[in-house]
Amino acid sequence: MGKYIISTQNGWSPSCKESDLSNFVFGVNSISVNSVINYEDMKVSDEIRKDIENYFSKEGDLFVSRGNTVDLVALASVVKNMPDEKDIIFPDLFIRIDVNEKELNKVYLAYLFNSIIGRLYFKYAAKGKNQTMVKVSSDELNNFYLPIPPLKHQQKIVDEIKAELDKQEEVKQKIETERNKIDEIIEKAIA
Repeated sequence: MGKYIISTQNGWSPSCKESDLSNFVFGVNSISVNSVINYEDMKVSDEIRKDIENYFSKEGDLFVSRGNTVDLVALASVVKNMPDEKDIIFPDLFIRIDVNEKELNKVYLAYLFNSIIGRLYFKYAAKGKNQTMVKVSSDELNNFYLPIPPLKHQQKIVDEIKAELDKQEEVKQKIETERNKIDEIIEKAIA
C-alpha cells in the first residue's frame, strides 16, 4: 500500500475534563467496523496548542486505530456527515492517512482494513509486548498488500457492501421493534 500513501499523521490526545466545552475529541470506539466514524464516544477538551488545527478532523478523513487489542488494531473509518457545531480532534491512538484518491477510494480501503484480509494481516503485523495493547505504524501500513481494481470497480464494491450493511441495519431495527413489543406484553402481564 506504500505507493498509494501520500502521508500519515499520528493524532494528539489533549487532557479532557467533564467541565470542558471547547473541542470534541474522538474516543477509541469512534472507529467502527462498518468503516464510518461514529460520534457517540467523544470527550471534550479545552486544552490548546499552537498547531491545534493540524489535529482537527475533516470530512472525508481516513483514520486507522494506531493502538488497540490485536483484534481491533488498525480498524479504519472515514469521516462522513461531520457535525458543524464543534471542531473534533483525533487522538494519538489514531493515524490519519492521506492516499492517492486518483487510484484508491478511501471507503474501499477502510473496508479492506476491516475485512478478514486486513484483520489477519494487522493481527500478526502489529507490535507490542502486551497483546492487550498493540500498535501499528506507517511501516505496517506501507507493507499491507491489497487488491487495487480500477476506481469504478472499487466504488461498485463499496456500494454493494453499503447495501448489505443497510439491509442488516433494517433487520436490527425490526428486531428492536419486536423486542419492544415483547417487553410491553411482559409489562402488561406483570401489572
